[in-house]
Amino acid sequence: SLGVIYGSVGTVASRFMKVPSPGWVPSGYEVDQKTTAGTKVGLPVDYVMKTNQFPLLWFSVFGNATGGLALLSSSKLMISDIWAGALPGIVTASFCTGYVAALGSANAMGRFGWAFASDWIGRKNTYSLFALGVPIVGGCPYLCHAAMESTGSNEAILPLAAFYTGSILAITFYGGIFSVLPAYIADLYGQKNAGAIHGKVLTAWAASAVCGPMGLAYLRTSAEKNAIQDLLDRVDDTMFEETFDCVKANAEPLIDAKTVTISRLMEIAPGGTIDPTPFLYDSTCYVAAGLITASAFANLAIRPLNVAKILKRMEQERA
Repeated sequence: SLGVIYGSVGTVASRFMKVPSPGWVPSGYEVDQKTTAGTKVGLPVDYVMKTNQFPLLWFSVFGNATGGLALLSSSKLMISDIWAGALPGIVTASFCTGYVAALGSANAMGRFGWAFASDWIGRKNTYSLFALGVPIVGGCPYLCHAAMESTGSNEAILPLAAFYTGSILAITFYGGIFSVLPAYIADLYGQKNAGAIHGKVLTAWAASAVCGPMGLAYLRTSAEKNAIQDLLDRVDDTMFEETFDCVKANAEPLIDAKTVTISRLMEIAPGGTIDPTPFLYDSTCYVAAGLITASAFANLAIRPLNVAKILKRMEQERA
């Protein structure tokens, strides 16, 4: 129903949007030719699609966005699945709610903050800074393991603080990807067709919105099934049958139904068995870190274009 409402509102609203006729300006408005001169210069969209810079920029957005979405989705689960168990006195339900709200605020702040910063340090340099997400995302498993292996709450507070701060910072990078992108495109290809080019590059975000959650679900499900299978091998056959009224060989339907879970198996596992919950998100974090790394290299490979020179050559070829 929400989809129908959203689609209906969007369809009706789109009917009121019209492109003004060439040369139209509001009544009484005087155009400053000096400030608008740059908006008339830009490479054609069909030419842009053939440049090496376009796929590099596309992948840079895709990799960063996919990694950011993976972290955004995983961190919400990690804070409740792992940190709530390691620090139950601190990571309460209200703490988790506040953390989720902080992630949303970080996303919004990243869109404003990094857009502002890019005016000073440059668009490409800003995208290069997003590579700082690699040690943050890649280090999340280490922090989770350290918390679970700690002997007291005091030892786990520092990893929690590092995880909290690092994930918040990494999510600002995710927000900054999109706020810096329009200006990055204008710097590369000129302002004239920046809007159309921006729409094509945003297909990278659409792809990441599909690949990110699907990849996360696959990696976590795979890790969870492997962990459950490992616990099944450790649990005594008789104990398992008494607990679940089923033999191990027929456990698959119970696993799919979430009857046999890691927490239930840990209750009947032999003493000294390590809880695999902190390790469920390792593969997700490592894949996300790898994507962000690849995106950083793609961004570094982008070289500036001499727009004026290319346009002049195109005019000469037409003549």
